[in-house]
Amino acid sequence: MILGDWGGTKLRLWLREAGTTIAACEAPGLLVAQHSPALVLRGALDRLGAAARSCRIVLCGMAGARDGLAEAGYVSCPAGVDEWVGTALKTSLDDLPIVILPGCSHRDRHDRPDVMRGEEAQVFGALAQQQADRGKSMDLVLPGTHSKWVRVEDGRIAHFATCPTGELHARLLGSSMAPREPHDDDRGHGDGFSAGLDRAREGRALVAALFEARAAQLLDRRSGDWSRGFLSGLLIGSEIAAMTPSHGPAPVVVGSAELVGLYRTAFAKFGLDCGTADGESCALAGLEIAHDQLG
Repeated sequence: MILGDWGGTKLRLWLREAGTTIAACEAPGLLVAQHSPALVLRGALDRLGAAARSCRIVLCGMAGARDGLAEAGYVSCPAGVDEWVGTALKTSLDDLPIVILPGCSHRDRHDRPDVMRGEEAQVFGALAQQQADRGKSMDLVLPGTHSKWVRVEDGRIAHFATCPTGELHARLLGSSMAPREPHDDDRGHGDGFSAGLDRAREGRALVAALFEARAAQLLDRRSGDWSRGFLSGLLIGSEIAAMTPSHGPAPVVVGSAELVGLYRTAFAKFGLDCGTADGESCALAGLEIAHDQLG
């Protein structure tokens, strides 16, 4: 089988057999690719080798976006694996069978809309890996460009909320508050991250706290690395401060080792505990569940 997670910045493909990755490759994501989705996918498949030309491909993420490979739509929450896989879109590329899994959509009690694409694979994979009790609720945090806070009840995604923390941080880099310069002050970055967490924990409004990243450079001779760390800590800390009142005290954070480490530090700063899980292995587990259910 070929499993794929197609994000905004990166497409990841894995050629799998009997639970083992035989080959893997990466290609540009939908938001940064300079070629059509079909051309990007063809190039990635070529890098996987001849064996990739005889496998069914199962994709999650932005492959199913409106301007992706083919629009796969959304399944409304609450949603479990049956709804997720049952509404998958079947298509093809150069006679290769492709299944594109839908995203998930949710409207809160005020009818405000929210969507996710790709994170649902990590959620279902994490549930399988954690051997979660279907009768109990569970909270997961999936940090990234658009961080997702997900509540699972009875093995189904009951509801979720998005915080565009990573996108905000990326937009601020290169601004007057966090100029781009050589990264040579790791200690300063760590100190800035801790200071940013402190501001968030003190309850200072995010928009009022942001400018300290610039003022500290001018008055306290803080480095650019300190300011970048400060903004990271302030944004992550503000996310946690905003979201934890409506979620359990010990969510599972699913993501890359670097992001999981930052969030674990931030939770500890707030006096909170959290579990952790590797994002890639959870995505693979979720995609394999979908592949197996497709038959």
